[in-house]
Amino acid sequence: MRKTLLLLAGISLFFASFFVSCQQQNSSTQTLRLTLDSDPTTLDPRKATDLNAHNIIRMLYDGLMRLDPNGQLVHSVARHHQISKDGKTYTFYLKDTKWSNGRSLTAFDFEHTWKEILKPKFPSGDCFKLFVIKNARGAKEGTLPLDSVGIRAINAQTLVVELENPTPYFLELTAQTAFFPVLKGTPVGSYSQSNGPFQLVSWKHNHQLLFRKNPFYWDYENTSLEELEINIVPNETTALSLFEGGNIDWIGQPFSPLPTDALDSLKNQWTIQRSPVSATCWLVFNTDKYPFHNENIRKAFSLAIHRSSLSKDVMQEESFPAYAPIPKMQNYESSIFYEDSSTSEAQAYLDKALQELGISKEALEITFKYNSSALNHRIAQALQNQWLENLGVAVKLEQNEWKVHLSQLKEKNFEMARTAWFADFSDPIAFLDLFKYKSNGTNYPSWENQKFTELLDASCTIADPIRRADMLKKAENIFISQMPVAPLYFYSYSFICRENLKKYVVSSIGEVDFKWAYFEKGKAR
Repeated sequence: MRKTLLLLAGISLFFASFFVSCQQQNSSTQTLRLTLDSDPTTLDPRKATDLNAHNIIRMLYDGLMRLDPNGQLVHSVARHHQISKDGKTYTFYLKDTKWSNGRSLTAFDFEHTWKEILKPKFPSGDCFKLFVIKNARGAKEGTLPLDSVGIRAINAQTLVVELENPTPYFLELTAQTAFFPVLKGTPVGSYSQSNGPFQLVSWKHNHQLLFRKNPFYWDYENTSLEELEINIVPNETTALSLFEGGNIDWIGQPFSPLPTDALDSLKNQWTIQRSPVSATCWLVFNTDKYPFHNENIRKAFSLAIHRSSLSKDVMQEESFPAYAPIPKMQNYESSIFYEDSSTSEAQAYLDKALQELGISKEALEITFKYNSSALNHRIAQALQNQWLENLGVAVKLEQNEWKVHLSQLKEKNFEMARTAWFADFSDPIAFLDLFKYKSNGTNYPSWENQKFTELLDASCTIADPIRRADMLKKAENIFISQMPVAPLYFYSYSFICRENLKKYVVSSIGEVDFKWAYFEKGKAR
C-alpha cells in the first residue's frame, strides 16, 4: 500500500510540474506546444530515418530548397540555381547565411556533410537518397574514391552537383533532411549548431525539448513563433486531456495519434483537420530469416489480411485500405494487388510453404513486432485474430517503444514487423528506391532483385512520363509478386489544432513545417 501511495504521489508530482512548466514557458502567445509519445530518435540530419525525427529536424535546419506555405518548392539557403542542358548538372548560388552560433555557412559545409554521409563506414540509413549524384553509390560501397563524387564547392557561395542521370525530383530531394548541412566537427548522432528557424535550448530526455527562434536565421524576420515546446507524453489519452485543458496546441498526427475510441465525441467538440498524405503502413517480412525466407509463406500471411476490416472496424475509416505498396501519386495510379476475400488462396499458399519447409502448421513459431501505441496494439490484435481465423496460425505479439523497435528493424532482429514509409518527394520511386539495394539502411526486409533494380535504373533515363510510369509499374509488379512487404493502409493525417494557429504547412508527402506559423492575436487560444 505504501508503495502504491508513493507511486501515485510521484505521478501527481510529475503532472503538477508538467502543468507548471507549460504555464511558465507559455508566457509568450507565440509559443507552440506539441507532444510526442517518445523521445526523438536523433536530431542529426545525417542519421534520421523516421518521420518524427525528420519533422523535428526541419524546425532546426534548412536546406537549399524548402516547401512554402502553399506546398510549392522555393529557394531557401540557395539564392537561385541553374541546370545544364542535359539535366545532369545543378549549380546552386547560396545566400549569405549563418549557423546558430553566428558562424558563416558556406557551400563547403554542404560538400563536407554530403561526402561525409557517403563515407563507407558512416552510419546513415538515408544515404541511398544521395545515390542520384554521380559516383555516390560507388563511394559509399568503397569501390570509388570520395573525390570522384559529383559534389564540389567552387567557392563559399557556389555549389556544383553532377548527377548520374537527369533526375526530375532532385530539387525536391534537396529540401529533405538527408541533404541538410551539418556543422563540421559535430559528433555523429548529436546536435551542435543548426541553421534553421529555431535552435535547441534544452532537451530533458523523456520529458521535454525546448526550441527558441534562431537569431542568426537568414529569414528571421518572417519567422513569427518565438518558441517551440515539445513534451514527451507516451499516452495518447493523456495528450488529449492536455489539449482539452489548454496546455498544448496540437493533438494528432503526425506527432501522436488521436485516440480512436474518442473520435465520435471529438467530432462534436472540435474541427478535426484531415489531410491525405503519400505514405503507406506495411508489414515487413525478414526475407533472410526463417520462415519468411520462403516466398509462399509471405504471400499466405499477406493475403490472409482483411484490409477493409482494419480500416473500418479498428481505425474508424481514418485511413484507407492499401491494396498496393504505393498510393496514388502525381502521374501514377495506385494498383489493386489484393482482395479481402482471399482466404482460400492464402491457405493454399500456406500449405505449399509448409510442404516446402517440411514442417507442420503447429511447428510455426512467429512473433509480430510493432512500436507501442494504443492504435498499433489494436491493429496488431486484429491481425493476430485474422491470421488465427484465416490461416489457423497463432502469432505472438511483441511491442516496444519506438527507439527499441527502430533499432530491431535496423539490426534485422525480427521475423515480421510493422513500419511505414512516407514519400520524400512526389514520385513512386520514393517508395521503390528503398528496396533497390539490399544494403540500403531502410531496406528492412533485406530483399533485392536484379530485374527490379534494372528497371529502376532504366526509368532514370526516360523523359516521357507515361513510359517511365509504365516501367515503374513493372518494377512494382516484381516487388509485390515476391511480397517482401504486406501493405496495410494508406495514411491520412487527422489532427486538431488551435483555431488561431495559422500558416502551418502540412504537405502531401507528410511534412509538417512551422517556419511560417503564428498565433493570430485577438482570438481565444
